[in-house]
Amino acid sequence: MLIKHWVEENFQRIVDIRRWLHQYPEVGFDEYETSKYCQKLMKEFGYEILTNDKMQTGFICDYGIGNGPTLAIRCDLDALPIHEINKIDYKSKNSGVSHACGHDSHMANVLGLAAYIQETNQEIPGRLRFLFQPAEEIAPGGAVVMIEAGAIDGVDHILGGHILPSLNPEKIGIRHGSMAAAVEQININLTGPGGHTSRPLESVDLIWAQSHLIISLEESIRHHLNEWDRVVLAFGKIEGGHTCNVLPDSIRMEGTLRFLNAELKNKL
Repeated sequence: MLIKHWVEENFQRIVDIRRWLHQYPEVGFDEYETSKYCQKLMKEFGYEILTNDKMQTGFICDYGIGNGPTLAIRCDLDALPIHEINKIDYKSKNSGVSHACGHDSHMANVLGLAAYIQETNQEIPGRLRFLFQPAEEIAPGGAVVMIEAGAIDGVDHILGGHILPSLNPEKIGIRHGSMAAAVEQININLTGPGGHTSRPLESVDLIWAQSHLIISLEESIRHHLNEWDRVVLAFGKIEGGHTCNVLPDSIRMEGTLRFLNAELKNKL
């Protein structure tokens, strides 16, 4: 059966899988119910679950026994600590957690492919490995855990992807070279003598300092890199202070640095 016809016949089935996953999101390394659900479906499709303690909530499933190359198909299990405000009947039931990055769709896509391969008894010259990775959103994350656990031993190539709402649903985005950025987590702690906001000259205004630091870091990146080097620095969390009229004695900043060219890592 052509995959187009199979998808048409099983479309609602895949939608239902995605919507179940969307309702029960879990953050990195806590994806116990998510992993259990995905494993249950893979078993129903006819796959053997391969895992070990090092993989934590992750697991793999293999298809085919050919002598050709092994291609891994990867998806991510985790969600984000973000409250969902959508008014839909399948919105997140786990308060403060949601699939705001689309990993529910990634899992549904891979589960759908796994079902198609098995149910249509596809003949392949090598092997397929379906790889369910935990904690993609946490640095260094579940990729390192899965690699150290042997999940990609014997794998020749890995295929992964990411949904993009702005892309036509009938199209796939492909480009030559790097598409997914590497990411480094940035943690900065600023400390200094706090004080009253009425007399900032007698203390150190860390909020003023962190504002200038962020601007200086962004300007430094633009100044020291070629204009065609794609680098994004952004801070998503800043903590400091307890009240409006007291300058804090510490501030913590957390962000990410993303880049497409791996050779830039040491320079950055």
